[in-house]
Amino acid sequence: MSTHNALMVDRVAPALSAAALGRVGAFDVSVKDDFAEIAPIWRAFQEGAQATPFQDFDWVQCWLDAFDEDDRPRLIIVLLHLGNNLCGILPLYETRHMTGRVVSWMADASSDYCMPLLSDAGLSAWQDGNAEAILSLASGHLPGVDLIKLTNQPADLAGKPNPFATFGRPVASGEAHYTEVGTPWKPFYEALRSSKTRSRLRQKWRRLAKRGRLVFRSAKGTEEVEAALIQIIDWKIEQLHERGNRNPFMESDGSRAHLTRTLLCYAHSGVVSGKRGLRIFGLYLDGKMIAGYASFVENGRISVFVNSYAPDLHTDCSPGLLLLVRILEFASRTGHTTLDLMRGGEAYKQDWCDKQVLLVDSLHPLTMRGRVMAGLHRLKLDLRHRLSSNPAAKRFILSMNKRLKGQGADAGGR
Repeated sequence: MSTHNALMVDRVAPALSAAALGRVGAFDVSVKDDFAEIAPIWRAFQEGAQATPFQDFDWVQCWLDAFDEDDRPRLIIVLLHLGNNLCGILPLYETRHMTGRVVSWMADASSDYCMPLLSDAGLSAWQDGNAEAILSLASGHLPGVDLIKLTNQPADLAGKPNPFATFGRPVASGEAHYTEVGTPWKPFYEALRSSKTRSRLRQKWRRLAKRGRLVFRSAKGTEEVEAALIQIIDWKIEQLHERGNRNPFMESDGSRAHLTRTLLCYAHSGVVSGKRGLRIFGLYLDGKMIAGYASFVENGRISVFVNSYAPDLHTDCSPGLLLLVRILEFASRTGHTTLDLMRGGEAYKQDWCDKQVLLVDSLHPLTMRGRVMAGLHRLKLDLRHRLSSNPAAKRFILSMNKRLKGQGADAGGR
């Protein structure tokens, strides 16, 4: 008996012209696959939902636009209603691999945090077992699905266990790092760094300032933002290659990878101003950027997605670290409450952040083929964990990756 058939569900009328799937607990569940039609509903709902920048409609739109027309995946947009009120959006999609068919969160490979959009009312009405029942209904809408694979999920959602992170057979897949920003700036900074460290950073700033006009600022306008983003990505590609890390920004043939196309689309789309958008914080010397942080800024939170610095310029002054301090100061003085350095185990993230987000992959096979795929995914995560905890093995893998132009196993963060 399939999981779908084993569930007790009641049929309900369609909501928002969507195909009705059934009733799960207090929720009426329906599904849409027309992304353009859902746009105004999604945009309005996201303003008050529990979500991250990676559930922003514009980000998901850019992820979708980065596909070639013939390669666009099938979308499964699950809507949850309490009566007539929308209380949840589950942005899912189906991919077909040589090994089978998989349902996942939209933009999963391009996003640090994957999750549903839920209102406070939706969270309050949630009951144990709802996630499994809703996802089973959604997969039943697509006969032949082998695996529900939900990756990069925060273990907690609005201070409570994330119900989708406990679905199926969850496995830890990584961690993200953030810190709460305090005010006023001076006592916050003094508590964050020792007097010796603060003195050393001041000396580096002064030494760098003697080499030209040193300015911390944000890139302005779509064109400058796009140019700065390209520069940051190019620096990051060079750094990843030098270290031997996997390179998510460039294909093996030198073309821009899907993640890079998504980021450039997002920068170009004009969402760089207002409540949601991409902001480039830069350290400029005589008008030339020498370090940059591409960050999402929304709801009092600055989330750093990719950062890098000029590899051959002024590295003795640690421009990337100086820029991080300036961003923290900016956040403190402008009322931002959180600086999120997001996914990855890099030392500077652990050094500057005192809080962690456990990330979880949930795997629920629906067929024998799905069980094989889930087992292979768990083996990959286990291998990555073993490599990260074995310095000698990690150095060997990074060395081999470097010889293969960085196109190898993932042994580090972005």
